[in-house]
Amino acid sequence: MKKLSQRVQTNPFDKRYKVIVNHKEIIESKFEEALSEYSRISVVRFDLHIPRQCKGEDNPLASNESLMKRFIASLVSKLKYSYLRKPVSRTQILRYVWVKEKGKSGNEHYHVCLFLDKDHFGMLRGSSKGYSHLLSYKKPKKKSVQECIVEAWASALSIEPQLAEINVQFSDSKVHWINLNDQKTQSEEYRNVMKRLMYMAKPETKFVDLTKTRYIGHGSPTIKLKSLPVRA
Repeated sequence: MKKLSQRVQTNPFDKRYKVIVNHKEIIESKFEEALSEYSRISVVRFDLHIPRQCKGEDNPLASNESLMKRFIASLVSKLKYSYLRKPVSRTQILRYVWVKEKGKSGNEHYHVCLFLDKDHFGMLRGSSKGYSHLLSYKKPKKKSVQECIVEAWASALSIEPQLAEINVQFSDSKVHWINLNDQKTQSEEYRNVMKRLMYMAKPETKFVDLTKTRYIGHGSPTIKLKSLPVRA
């Protein structure tokens, strides 16, 4: 967690609103890093809520500052196990940004975005049956990105996946595919993605006013190192 300056500016993708400059720059940086490395990326936006049953002294993990570190570490492990068992021609990196929010009700939650290589992580959801159907599988099953996210949140909070599932909320579009040409031409899809990402930088629900500490996290952990030559 980092204490950031509170300078704000007009949202370049929706001039009706303001954005926190530091947040905007961090989000743009991770987006640019991913697109320059993979040329085609998947952008995944979702919110993480802490179940009512987990709040308070009964589950100190929910308020622990290492909560998001545990979530990301678990997610990296699950993505590697489900998607990258075989050698890969490009090093696979999970670039992420999260911001801690406080809504009108006072409940804290997290807005998260992931930037992944579309060639390996192009689809968010594998099955429409939800998490519970996995319990009937006797053999290991390749899990979707969505299932990996839910399981990682369950692991971070030390709760059952079924409880975690109803506390992970995905945007309507779930996953966006963006390529270098989208960025170059400022395509409609590119602008829609950036508008959604800039929502994470809004100042209104971070804390009561602009003098308080902001909470934001970002990183680029490696999922799997390159182990095959790139095809010509």
